[in-house]
Amino acid sequence: MIQVVRRALDILEYVATRPERACSLTEIAESLKLHQATCANIIKTSADKQYLEHVGRKKGYRLGAMAYNQNLILAAKDIMEELTGRLNETSLLGILRNQKRFIVHLVNSDQDLQVRSKTEQNLYETASGRLLLAYLPDKEKDNVIGATGCRSRTYGPKPVAAGRCCRRWTTSGKKAWP
Repeated sequence: MIQVVRRALDILEYVATRPERACSLTEIAESLKLHQATCANIIKTSADKQYLEHVGRKKGYRLGAMAYNQNLILAAKDIMEELTGRLNETSLLGILRNQKRFIVHLVNSDQDLQVRSKTEQNLYETASGRLLLAYLPDKEKDNVIGATGCRSRTYGPKPVAAGRCCRRWTTSGKKAWP
């Protein structure tokens, strides 16, 4: 096997065995006995291709959306196709990534009129993004709201200070809006 491919897979496996936390570049390089610059290049490429996600400057990396795609799609594909067939409405499987809603898999309906959505979109601009936010554990929800603020119903450019408005619409009965 090509050495860089082996190293990339070793990095992905290392991060995958620690899903409860992010792994720093230094930790990964030292644990796998890789030169830090080599490790950084492999990690940057893996993050660019979304196999790893950079959580923060001093926080490190965790598995990205592409690392989960195949298992998620395999688990959800038949159910999504059945749901779309029954309702003749589009169904999508989305995740939150970098405070945005990211579509992992989409099953389109046969409707004549359909709305096309970008693969990656501000979570406040989509119903699915607001639902993903509403069902996050409180700590993660607070982190997202702290980073993005709480947008008004009109998706104005200025976020409202994170506080009662966000807490109310994300916890009260899991409603997306008050």
